[in-house]
Amino acid sequence: MVNFSFSKLCVGVCIWVTCWSLNVSAQEASAVSAGVNKPWEKQYKSELEDKSRRDAVSKHYRNADGTYTGVVASAPIHYLDRGVWKDINTQIQPYTGTDLKGIAYTNQTNTLRTDYPAIPGAVGARVVLPNGVFQDWIQPSLEVRDAEGKILDQKSAFATAGINSENQLTYAGIFPSMDARFTLTSVQRKLDYIVKNRSWVDQLPAAASHLVMREGFQLPEGWEAKKVGEVVQILDTRKVLVLEFNAPMLSETGEDGSPEANPIAAVMEVEKDDQGYSLFTYVPVSWLKDSKRIYPLTIDPTVNINTTNGTNWTGYISNTSPYNKSDNAILQISESTAYYRGFAKFSLASLAGATAINSASVNAYMYAAGSCTARNMNLYPLTNDPVTTSGAALWSDCADGTLAATTSFGCTYNWSTFSLGSSELLNIGNRSTTPGWVGYGFVNSSAITTAWKSFHGYSSSFIPFMTIDYSVFSFDAGISAMIPGLSVPCSGINNIQVTLTNPGTTTLTSATINYTINGVAQTAFNWTGSLSTGASAAVTVGTFNFSTGGPHSLSAVVSNPNGQTDLNSGNNTVSYSGLFTGLGGTYTIGSGGTYTTFSAAISALQTNGVCAPVTFNVLNGTYVETLTIPQI
Repeated sequence: MVNFSFSKLCVGVCIWVTCWSLNVSAQEASAVSAGVNKPWEKQYKSELEDKSRRDAVSKHYRNADGTYTGVVASAPIHYLDRGVWKDINTQIQPYTGTDLKGIAYTNQTNTLRTDYPAIPGAVGARVVLPNGVFQDWIQPSLEVRDAEGKILDQKSAFATAGINSENQLTYAGIFPSMDARFTLTSVQRKLDYIVKNRSWVDQLPAAASHLVMREGFQLPEGWEAKKVGEVVQILDTRKVLVLEFNAPMLSETGEDGSPEANPIAAVMEVEKDDQGYSLFTYVPVSWLKDSKRIYPLTIDPTVNINTTNGTNWTGYISNTSPYNKSDNAILQISESTAYYRGFAKFSLASLAGATAINSASVNAYMYAAGSCTARNMNLYPLTNDPVTTSGAALWSDCADGTLAATTSFGCTYNWSTFSLGSSELLNIGNRSTTPGWVGYGFVNSSAITTAWKSFHGYSSSFIPFMTIDYSVFSFDAGISAMIPGLSVPCSGINNIQVTLTNPGTTTLTSATINYTINGVAQTAFNWTGSLSTGASAAVTVGTFNFSTGGPHSLSAVVSNPNGQTDLNSGNNTVSYSGLFTGLGGTYTIGSGGTYTTFSAAISALQTNGVCAPVTFNVLNGTYVETLTIPQI
């Protein structure tokens, strides 16, 4: 008999976002290093931040006059670690552990954990998802094929060591005249192949029709990959879309030196074999050899992570039939009468409790322009949700309604600010509760073709954001978390704990906390103490005897701050459902055991989590299984 053990682990919550993003150039990478991509960190003192108001996309700073300034981004700036929102850091660091063989670099301070190999080859890269580990970039290779698909030449990746710099990791010279570069943002791990010059391309055989970038990828047991249209979708065991390979993009260097200009879509195919899956990206040789092509070129076979606030939170729409809508890192704005209008959406959920919006602005980072002549760019409030709206409706919506702001731009590549007028401040206040978001169309006021501007979007390192100055209630009690809920309970008696917060301007000295478990009301807890503005405290409100298994549900609501009516109900309640008691103790695997197979044991770990040290004793027998043990 053999055994293996798990130590007690805490389960985190991740937010996964789908995106196609713009490459971060060397100049921009240095700006990331200098903190230029997060200007609020320089503008506001960290000690003035009220961390109890954080969510995935916002920070809130206390002002001397009792008001707050909220920074609301169009993509995550925080990740959730054991119930605490922490600042995202996208730096790719050396991996110092010993359990992942062949892994040399990692990032574990983001909405997704990513791992990278020392050299390209059999190990590949990893994306750790809540319910499994996705492995890709396995044995990358380059094929030269003719028009019939026959392989004329094939090259395996050279054993070149990765070199990290801030949020990028480069494998230089992976193929002739070509580098591979990973770029990590708060919502995406992006892979680009950079064709540095045409020297090797010009030597390709006359019969060459396509370069084919090939790589393998492996999925957790029970997952599947399938091609839908031009997209390769990856579904988990619940048939839920969790990953997506969008159509790869081919781009060149712009005439002004900007990266990834004039993008076009390439063709991608997927095949299943005994080792897993193979992904093929087809690059036309005619495009590579075009005498007008400006090198370096970029080939972008990026994997996208699907989930909440991502798809179409920024992007642009063209008025060329059929009104193509691009969900990516670009807010592209061309001349006013044709081609492109940009859009951006921002969550207002963290403004619950605001009594008045005093001032606000929208900020976006311009990285390219058609000319240096100053042009007015207009901002219009969106009526329709850009996530679900497309076509002519979105095109019109981007320029409908009352003008919210106008700003003049030349070609200074930096943050641009749109200061919003009084009518728009009322709009933000009205929409902070329903529908809970605000959005804007970016429109050029000039009809001159060289008047176009490009701004970074949600999946870049320069995320569009709003600053909103607002007033709050005097008496306001909130609950930001509940345990169990953010943690996995063991069966038996557990303490029930909530995180009580004071978003109001008056010190909180008393409140009533009611809670239910599995739909049954428990004895109310009358709290007394002292919580200053912006402070929080863990409060144990009772105990509960959890039966083995589940699912269990919990909820809590706070009321009567200092004996007063709580006028802000938006932050009073937390609830959790689908909670199972965690594994803890000794279990057996095999015929007649607790679990008949290793896969069943791993599935139980994923479903229930771990609440105490776990030991699996393996009964004698023959086991033929392919195992991937994900992060628990």
